[in-house]
Amino acid sequence: MDTKGVFSGALMRLLETRCIDDITVGDIVEESGLGRSTFYKHFADKYELARWTHVSNQRPIMSSYFEEGGSFRSTLIRNIENYAVNADFYRNASGSEYYSLRTAVYEVGRSFFAGRLKTCGLDVDRPDIALLVRM
Repeated sequence: MDTKGVFSGALMRLLETRCIDDITVGDIVEESGLGRSTFYKHFADKYELARWTHVSNQRPIMSSYFEEGGSFRSTLIRNIENYAVNADFYRNASGSEYYSLRTAVYEVGRSFFAGRLKTCGLDVDRPDIALLVRM
């Protein structure tokens, strides 16, 4: 069983109608049908689960670019489609007073951009290039 995936699916269902600040670990556990101790075995809190969910949503998109030789354009389109399909997740997980999913989204995008620059032969550790990556 993909335990993390079960918790992720539960969180995504709950985020269809509620902001992440209004969801408790107890709600996620109840929705998932798994136990609280199992949750904490995999995640420190609901925000870590939200970040993991985002990264796992992005992983197939990014791997299609890096491992399968997809184009930058098709990867960008797939990202936009992912955000549209999972709009409730992104809207309600980003609307937190205490947590910013935007940071996780930025980190994944920055990693993707740095990888793209590396494939072009650019040194992403060079100060001027590093500045571009951080933007």
